[in-house]
Amino acid sequence: MKRAAVTFLIGTIVFLIGAIFFKEFKYVSANQLLLSFAMYQLYAFLIGYSNMLFFSFLEKKAWDKKDRFKRILIGIIGSVIITLIALFILKAFGSIAVNGNSVDYFLKNQSFKNYQFGLWITLTIVITFH
Repeated sequence: MKRAAVTFLIGTIVFLIGAIFFKEFKYVSANQLLLSFAMYQLYAFLIGYSNMLFFSFLEKKAWDKKDRFKRILIGIIGSVIITLIALFILKAFGSIAVNGNSVDYFLKNQSFKNYQFGLWITLTIVITFH
């Protein structure tokens, strides 16, 4: 329960940062605001729990003291990969299922810029908590 509350709080903070950073506080309706908030929560929970599972897996492995740098490097690289995969899936879901775009439209409009904010936020959280 504690993890869920922390993840919800992180999702809320990221929603506020994203809304300010991207100047998204221009909602036409309460439904639009709630949908945006729900999407941020979906991102927070999928990315958060995926990374928690990954770091839990790493913690269970027996690491030598001399492998500390290796463990940190594996953690960062693994977290980046997990985050990018989750971001891709969530962005596809948002574009196709929520906004009604085609798969072709979604794929043609992808760039690394679309993933920078989510990756930056995730790495900041990973460094803070781990």
